[in-house]
Amino acid sequence: MKKMIKFLSVVLFFCVGCTDKERTIVIDDNVKAVGNISRDTVYEGGISFYNIHTNKLLSTANYSNGIINGESIEYYDNGEMSSKTNYVQGKRNGIISLYSKAGQIVNEYFTYYDLKVGEDIQYRNGIASSYCFYSFDNKKLLFIKYDSIGKSPITEIQDGFFFYTIRKFDIIDSSDSQMEIFLYTPNPPNYSFRYSLVVVDENFTLKEEVERFSPSNRWAIFSGKIKKKVHEKLALKLEIDDPNVPDQIIMYKIID
Repeated sequence: MKKMIKFLSVVLFFCVGCTDKERTIVIDDNVKAVGNISRDTVYEGGISFYNIHTNKLLSTANYSNGIINGESIEYYDNGEMSSKTNYVQGKRNGIISLYSKAGQIVNEYFTYYDLKVGEDIQYRNGIASSYCFYSFDNKKLLFIKYDSIGKSPITEIQDGFFFYTIRKFDIIDSSDSQMEIFLYTPNPPNYSFRYSLVVVDENFTLKEEVERFSPSNRWAIFSGKIKKKVHEKLALKLEIDDPNVPDQIIMYKIID
């Protein structure tokens, strides 16, 4: 019985060792990879990349069946993080952050499945120095250069604030129609932009808030039917908290 227990222990140890895929492979003359790497070089889970000559960490990334998927971080020679990127099935998706060798943030921008859209923020000494907001077709919709603002209200340095498209669809066997609104919702640092879809009368008196859009998103989509009276209008509403203005800024854009 003792011999059988000893034999089972040896077999168990051997099987655990043979399923362990963590190993090191040489990628080129300068880089090696360490992690869960199959014999045919398929990465799985967290993989670390090192400089062969100095053994310094160059980058880390997460993989799923050989495809980069999750957070990827690159490092400077001094060990400070140089960039942080999130991937979804091989495509950049989310905020990309770039850092200086001193560890300060220098740039942040948003990507949507490899497409740059939304905010692009430049920093100086860790403080936002400029803000751009891009559309899906790479058009610059909003630009703020913080050094040149001074005490001016944002309404004096930016012309437009409403960036949207509208489509209407007829409903079969009905006289009603359905509306779809696509709206970009920029929200620059040091300010607070809050967009909503509302119904107002001829004097811009608020009659109904149809939907309030999240300020943390880069765009919003509304789809549905809206009932309003004869003298009422459908409008986009923007509320802005501006540090250079004592009162809240409120503006409307009639869209129907």
